Amino acid sequence: MAYRLGPKSDLMKVNKSETSFDSKDLNVLKTESIALDRRFANWQDSRFREFKPTVTGHVIRSHHESEIAVRYWPGKVDTYFDLYVADVWNIFRAARLLLIALITKLSDTLGDSDSCVDHIYTANRIIKDMVASVLYHLADNLQVSLSELPTSTEITKPGRSFGGLLLIHPLYVASKMPFLPEKM
Repeated sequence: MAYRLGPKSDLMKVNKSETSFDSKDLNVLKTESIALDRRFANWQDSRFREFKPTVTGHVIRSHHESEIAVRYWPGKVDTYFDLYVADVWNIFRAARLLLIALITKLSDTLGDSDSCVDHIYTANRIIKDMVASVLYHLADNLQVSLSELPTSTEITKPGRSFGGLLLIHPLYVASKMPFLPEKM
């Protein structure tokens, strides 16, 4: 038995026969999802420069380490206007990842998985952007943490735990994406 929201937002019982979708419905949902993803991309591109993340450094992966500590995740390191702005970006990224997961699932269901290559590439870029915010969320002083990269194995002056709490949901969403490499 399935449920749907009624006109007054109360739950109404629905028979299974009413919940089956034909390919036309799935195509419409996929088209609308792709349009929403384009609007998300436009939102991202239209932000003021001060609101956008700024690359402040890069972490290069050491070949001799089998397990990489959080602050040593390879890639760029971003800084933000403040922690709230960083969190808004990661919430946006998580929402966009969920939307891309829906698009890829619909494409697979419709037998059109070849059309997902660009979306999967975008999802990988979104994950890298999310990871680039981790050090900003966790360190008390990002510049000091970046300067200590060659000599330290951990964040010497961690920030308040609030930054880490803000990362939990976005990183959880990212970890559940079925189309991303397991090492990410």
